[in-house]
Amino acid sequence: AVFSAVLLAVLLGNQLARPLLVLADGVRQVALGDLTPKAALQGKDELGGLTRSFADMTQQLSDARTAVQLSMSQVDAARGNLQTILDNLTAGVIVLDGQGRIQSSNPGATRILRAPMAAYHGQSLGEVPGLDIFYSIDDTMPDQFSTRYTQTVALPDGPITLRVITYRAGKPMGHLITLKREDLVKRR
Repeated sequence: AVFSAVLLAVLLGNQLARPLLVLADGVRQVALGDLTPKAALQGKDELGGLTRSFADMTQQLSDARTAVQLSMSQVDAARGNLQTILDNLTAGVIVLDGQGRIQSSNPGATRILRAPMAAYHGQSLGEVPGLDIFYSIDDTMPDQFSTRYTQTVALPDGPITLRVITYRAGKPMGHLITLKREDLVKRR
């Protein structure tokens, strides 16, 4: 009778432990970043349902990761296309964040302003030697509600046309500045 009781306890323990061991192994794999399909037990009890739910959740995470990676590659491709266009414009383009720091610029801005703009990314226009005229774009805006304006700015080697577009969502989010020198020769 004691032997039968021990044998029955081992068999029942194995039936209860197996789903938990499968689930624990799947949790360890997911924690390490492995989102490959996981084993799901076909039992009709709660432990079988738990392993199936875990396998479904892991598949959904894998699908979401794949969708994010696809979106990121599409964003990178679009960013590359935009950078190619910006690099080939004769007009200068400078993008500032909400605090007036340079986020990006194109070669046209470097050529027109005669300053290596790429070296100043993350800094304000006022920190670029010779560009203190642009110290604060917000100070030159006609009023706090303007989203765009154009003005001529006199620089030592001739005037340029400054166009500023401000992106707002209740507060300044950033500026897109375009610079154009009227006497630039068009590319052929």
